[in-house]
Amino acid sequence: MMSYIPNSAMPHARADNDAESRGFDWRPYADEAMRLARRGWAELRRHPREAAAGGAALVAGLAFATWRASRSRRSPFA
Repeated sequence: MMSYIPNSAMPHARADNDAESRGFDWRPYADEAMRLARRGWAELRRHPREAAAGGAALVAGLAFATWRASRSRRSPFA
């Protein structure tokens, strides 16, 4: 007797469907993301002090927001 295992439990066992395999083309978005990342890295290397100050401001803002949320009676996740 064979046992029944649904396809959702074994996604690799599904038949390969042409319409499903075509899917969405992410290449243009990945290329744009790579271009922006390279540009950001170049700016970071050109202006390290400003990048450090921006990072410190971001960390301080997150710390303040966390502290403020902990002082509130309402949960920020409710």
